[in-house]
Amino acid sequence: CTVKTGCKKTCASADLDCYVLDNNGFIILSEKAEQTGMFFGQADGTIMDSLVQDGIYKKISIMDHQGACVDTKSNMNRGSYSCSKPWQPLAWFARWLFGHLIWLSMQFHLTPLWEPHFTSAQEDGNDE
Repeated sequence: CTVKTGCKKTCASADLDCYVLDNNGFIILSEKAEQTGMFFGQADGTIMDSLVQDGIYKKISIMDHQGACVDTKSNMNRGSYSCSKPWQPLAWFARWLFGHLIWLSMQFHLTPLWEPHFTSAQEDGNDE
């Protein structure tokens, strides 16, 4: 169409695809029902790029934090130990052994072994 012919372009034309977009670039109305609600950049990326270059839309990168989960669980099993500390099982065993020896001494009243109370006998001097 030219200015001289005076034709008007409408959405009824087979040559045009018409869309109604919201302020964020999502399709509100389309000739194809499956495109409704879709981001316009997915439907026609080249036209969306030209709309951004013309300053009609602004490109904003966002991160969907709902889909990003931090794994708080450790990959290491609690029953295993790290190879970076090979002395750790020995320390655990020493702590266990010390605790059990203390428990054993309390159960059998073995405290006199390290605190002996010696008795001494003495003659009284009356040897008859």
